[in-house]
Amino acid sequence: MSPLAPEQLPERQLKFGKWFLLHQPGLHRWLVIILIIINFLLIGFGIVGLVGYYFVTAEEHDRLLLNLTQSGVNYEAHRLANAAQPPQVDRVLILPAGEGRFDFVVRVVNPNPYWALLNFDYEFFYDGVGAGQQQGSLAPGEEKYFVALGVKSDRLPRQANWEIGNLNWRWVIDYPSVVDDRSRFNLSGITYAPSRATGLSERLPVSQASFTVTNASAYSYWQVPIVVLLYRGSNVVGVNQVILDQVLSGQTRSVALNWYEPLGEVTRVDARIQPNLLAASNFMSPSGLPQLFE
Repeated sequence: MSPLAPEQLPERQLKFGKWFLLHQPGLHRWLVIILIIINFLLIGFGIVGLVGYYFVTAEEHDRLLLNLTQSGVNYEAHRLANAAQPPQVDRVLILPAGEGRFDFVVRVVNPNPYWALLNFDYEFFYDGVGAGQQQGSLAPGEEKYFVALGVKSDRLPRQANWEIGNLNWRWVIDYPSVVDDRSRFNLSGITYAPSRATGLSERLPVSQASFTVTNASAYSYWQVPIVVLLYRGSNVVGVNQVILDQVLSGQTRSVALNWYEPLGEVTRVDARIQPNLLAASNFMSPSGLPQLFE
């Protein structure tokens, strides 16, 4: 489409064009003035903002920036509240085990619901003498009995202590499910025969506790320790331990433990099955074990 000739333009457009040409220099000057005014306003606003920041709000601004880098959570209090608590150790019991020998037993509880002691060293000390270092473990919330049997001493120790070291703590994801899945041992037929009824020896006062244990879990174990406590009322009068080797899934074992010293009356037998459920090396087929630790 070809442009219109000047004589074809509307009169209004012609008048506007004439007015624009006549006033173009003035309009240019006003545009420059307006831009200068806007520039001065922007510069003035910037100067006012800088002055206000450095002399009025700088301290508050820095404080707000500092707060952005700090958390309101008290991490130290959280760490202390969730830190592993030391095991709770009862008084060490000293029991006669024949001429010149004694048995030591102590009850230990792990009070932590999520922290496990995967392994640690422990030793009984009596009258400043060590009974030999051993290794143990404690699962979350576990109550376990530790023993040292047949410790030689010329006289009855006045006192004994249980000391631990080299503690290896680990956080366990869900230990109750581990117990439900792996610790399915059934005890049955627990009996105690005092020395006069065993017929094991005519010269020695041999007492015997016997029972059967069944591994009802789907796992086979290299070792399953069992601690047996003999009670007279509420007092422990005898202790013994047996470690069952290669306990297969579904297997039933008969167990008998003997005491070769006079025990007097025994009113209750308590057999404590204490397998290490957290060590993969204790399982005969550990490849299918789920992840336990974080």
